[in-house]
Amino acid sequence: MIKEFIDPDKKYPPNAQQCLTCRTVYPMPNDDYRDRCPNCGGIEFDPVRAISSLEELAEHVDAADDTEASIARRLFKDTRCGICFHMPCSDEVSVAGYAEGVDGDCPSHELEFGHFTAQMFDAAVAVADQEGCDLFDAEHGEMEEE
Repeated sequence: MIKEFIDPDKKYPPNAQQCLTCRTVYPMPNDDYRDRCPNCGGIEFDPVRAISSLEELAEHVDAADDTEASIARRLFKDTRCGICFHMPCSDEVSVAGYAEGVDGDCPSHELEFGHFTAQMFDAAVAVADQEGCDLFDAEHGEMEEE
């Protein structure tokens, strides 16, 4: 599983915010640090909100419908190598790189609903995409940019 600065096993309050400079998470707003991060002095914050359903994920990736197939199509088209997306069970999603014409497989990155944010999902997609491109390049040579 892709782990970033946000603890995927922790449930954050609905108003939690993350400093964009040092990535520290705070249960905002709070008068003690409404305008500046007490850790680094940063002034920009983003909400920390876990994606808890297929519908929320579909909205995040701008899929046509809130279905597994629609999200898979959107991610395949929006990535350089055309990553694979599936749901091994109802509360988990998985992304993996894809390399056409290669016998090897890319590792799968599983994320459980309610335990990952949009940023964590985007990071998993980016890693999976790069793994697919790397596998393709290793087998066929450098992948050309479009």
